[in-house]
Amino acid sequence: MTIREKTAPSSLDPFSERFLSRERAETYRDRFARGRRARIDRLERAALRQLLSSIDRVSVALDIPCGTGRLSSLLGEAADRILLCDASETMLDLARQHVSGLDAEYLQTRCESIDLPDKSVGLVFCHRFLHHVDERVRRLQVLREFARVSSQYVVLNHYPSGIRTRTKRLLRTLIRGVRAPDGIASASQLTLEAQEAGLRWLGTVHIRRFPIRGCFLLFLVSQRSVAP
Repeated sequence: MTIREKTAPSSLDPFSERFLSRERAETYRDRFARGRRARIDRLERAALRQLLSSIDRVSVALDIPCGTGRLSSLLGEAADRILLCDASETMLDLARQHVSGLDAEYLQTRCESIDLPDKSVGLVFCHRFLHHVDERVRRLQVLREFARVSSQYVVLNHYPSGIRTRTKRLLRTLIRGVRAPDGIASASQLTLEAQEAGLRWLGTVHIRRFPIRGCFLLFLVSQRSVAP
């Protein structure tokens, strides 16, 4: 499978727009290099390795949105090739540097409309994204796309939003005078939505249980997840 780089739609969500500038993208990349976030990085890597060790090896693993590729290299332990996708070309540029030396390809595309054929990868990995999506309809759209492009596995990361994040969302909603969002899904709610999108839950690996509970959720794609 040869991937041609294409331009993502100009209309991006606020989360993706945050990382269009190189300065913001580099700040995001570097924040896991030291301090307490470096410890989180180690915990996430250990949990992801544990999960990947429980599944069959696949030919292609898709990391979406890949960001700067911080965890992309770990997918090479379970896949022959890695496909890194993100809506931000700046993020992809930094990912190329981080994942250099691996058999990897890059594609600028969005989670809601992935520019790939049905069942074209064996594993979809989505990390640190869905807990920023506070609309159920949009989450389902993303999850259905994951089920469409994967032939076997989908791995989702879940982190509950803290008080600070929830307060910021509420203030933005009040200031802008728009309808309040549906809210961030809990891990159990995200699991139910994934099942609705055509995914079957296989297991959960916890990153840490305190002070903020985070986990990786493993799903198997239903054979009926793509309409004939």
